Amino acid sequence: MQTYSYTLEEYLEEGKSEVTIGRGMDCDIVIRNMRVAEKHGVFFLGQDGCDYTDLGSDVGSSMNGQRIKYVKIFNGSTIALEGMPTPDTLYIDITIKNDGLPNS
Repeated sequence: MQTYSYTLEEYLEEGKSEVTIGRGMDCDIVIRNMRVAEKHGVFFLGQDGCDYTDLGSDVGSSMNGQRIKYVKIFNGSTIALEGMPTPDTLYIDITIKNDGLPNS
């Protein structure tokens, strides 16, 4: 199992509200693996937190073993870049400094 960890705010330029992930060199987060689509998914960072959308990749995306097309994510979320995880699935651990949740 391969796991990559990212803090989304590190990829956001001033005024930018989305971070793309995929194999393509024009993505914000580039994962050089043939199982990942050129543009696999996109994170949207807004006032009320962060959302992830799979961009129609052939292998899909999943969270907690459930295939997803869209999901609200929070600090510490893990997304699998495959619809049905296997031992070779690539996982993305997400850190969001401001995820819309109240500080405890």
